[in-house]
Amino acid sequence: MALPYADARFDMSAMGDVLFFIPDPQKGAAEIARVTRPGGTIAFYTWDIVRGGAPTQALWEEMAVIGKEGPRPPNFDVSRFEALKALWAEIDIVDVETRELVVQRTFANFDVHGG
Repeated sequence: MALPYADARFDMSAMGDVLFFIPDPQKGAAEIARVTRPGGTIAFYTWDIVRGGAPTQALWEEMAVIGKEGPRPPNFDVSRFEALKALWAEIDIVDVETRELVVQRTFANFDVHGG
């Protein structure tokens, strides 16, 4: 939330799976915008936690079966497309493009010993 770089230092900046883990997502987004030059590119990706897109989703579902709630990032709802678009708009980021990347994952079981 306080990058050690000068304003407009980079032509392109990238941030992956970060905003929902930090205390103030707007400040984090503003900070990456600050270090990116005007007209530059910010590349960002995140899991869609709200719609079940986190790698830990299967664990959370199994914990729910036994009446437990698994730990989630503090600001997980910022992972929604609508929330992200609003966040970028609040800090005057324009020409925002979004794409959904779908990744399939299959687990035979959760046995860490391969049995």
